[in-house]
Amino acid sequence: MAVVLFMFSSTLNANSFLEINEAGDPATCFEYADRWARITGFWQSLSHEQEYRVFVSLYDDCMNQ
Repeated sequence: MAVVLFMFSSTLNANSFLEINEAGDPATCFEYADRWARITGFWQSLSHEQEYRVFVSLYDDCMNQ
């Protein structure tokens, strides 16, 4: 639950990044998802598998915008 809440707050803070860069661009979405998945993984002490799931979720959300 804490991971989901942190992901949501991180996504809100990262919206300025997506507004500046075009959402839906694979390279931009990869950088965005990679950055925030690593930050979330560090602060939440996630395993590599959990961090990867955060990355996939953020990447998919970015590509669908």
